[in-house]
Amino acid sequence: MSKKGKTARKNRRFTASFKAAAVARMKLGCNVAELARELKLSRTLLYLWFQAAGGEKVVELDPQERKILELEQKIASLEGVIGRQKLESDFFTAALRRVEGEVQPRNEIGETRSTPKSQAGRRRKAN
Repeated sequence: MSKKGKTARKNRRFTASFKAAAVARMKLGCNVAELARELKLSRTLLYLWFQAAGGEKVVELDPQERKILELEQKIASLEGVIGRQKLESDFFTAALRRVEGEVQPRNEIGETRSTPKSQAGRRRKAN
């Protein structure tokens, strides 16, 4: 724990797209303190990313246009989440099909395809 009573955070890495989205919201005039709380970052880190990206604010938009842009960004991020979930779902569906395909069906006497068909094999299996 640090001196201020906050828990120490592990070093986190952020993708370039995450940083760009945060900077874009800053450029739109979003409240930086609220943005930092939402993203669980420090304001200082946001300002560092902002300066690294050129640090120029866009001309202030009217509140309705700003809200539309923020909602479009939110939609884009949610579409990304949906896309990742779809990929995971497809992966697990395919894996389940492979696992179910490995289960060998049994014939009338309870033998699987890999069981020997000879009488000696059947006797060994019965014992």
